[in-house]
Amino acid sequence: MKWIIVFVLMEVSLTTGAQLSTHSRGAGMGDAGIAAAVGNQQLAYNMGKTVFTHHFHQVSVSYLPWMRNLFQDTKFIRADYLTTVGGSATLGVAVNYLDLGNLTTRDDNGASLAIYRNTSFNVGGSVGVRLSENTGIGATLKLISARSFVSGPATRYGISGDIHFYQSFDKISFGAVVNNFGNDIWQTGEIGLGFAYSDRDEVKEWSIGFDLRKTFRENLSKMRYSVGAELGFHESFFIRSGLQLEPVVMGNRKHISIGAGYKGFVEDQSWAIDLHYIIPFGNKAAFAPMQHAYGITLNLHLGNFQ
Repeated sequence: MKWIIVFVLMEVSLTTGAQLSTHSRGAGMGDAGIAAAVGNQQLAYNMGKTVFTHHFHQVSVSYLPWMRNLFQDTKFIRADYLTTVGGSATLGVAVNYLDLGNLTTRDDNGASLAIYRNTSFNVGGSVGVRLSENTGIGATLKLISARSFVSGPATRYGISGDIHFYQSFDKISFGAVVNNFGNDIWQTGEIGLGFAYSDRDEVKEWSIGFDLRKTFRENLSKMRYSVGAELGFHESFFIRSGLQLEPVVMGNRKHISIGAGYKGFVEDQSWAIDLHYIIPFGNKAAFAPMQHAYGITLNLHLGNFQ
């Protein structure tokens, strides 16, 4: 019974607004990425911004152990590929895989009845289109699969989609997203707004992002807030930090995140590694499922046409 209860809690956390961070850079900035995302990280946060990329091909793989404060065999893996088509459009493919580990079911006497692996995944295809010099839109269609337990383990399938918008005004940018509309067996549908400011000089570059998100089913008073900042040196070394807050009625989860990154160059190609670590705080910090959460993302950019 204990494991069934824990499994139900994990299912609830996925379908009531606890969205998964998809890249270490975004997670290191408090998950503020609707307008502040860069590179093919934009494929997850805002497909509309990808049309302003400067690479023909971008690939990344992210590994984020999940809920390690409760289990040791849970993990989240994401793989992205983004390509530019004709300078005014982009195409992307992403695979998300969430492994919630082994679930043991027991009878009233504590005897083991069955053990099965609880996993979920989705595969999405995305397209971005440039509408003007400063405006882009994007859309994603995803096939979803998730295992659940009712009278026994069963696999469910569904389809969901995302619609993204991006607008820049010199150093200030704005984004709006509608995510996971359709079937919500992977994550609950949400809407979000993001704002970002970025600037640079000959040595440093910096950016600040601020996101507001809410699920479809909740009113405007039940918002999730994310704010993050990044400071880069010589386009190679980066440090990041962020803050994410939820209202009490949405779970009251609060955490500070820290992160770092390095980018290396070989002619017009580049590679990068990003790391992050999450520190919960507040009344629930001692029992926070995201305590000791960390992650890594590896990036490869090929063919710079800037």
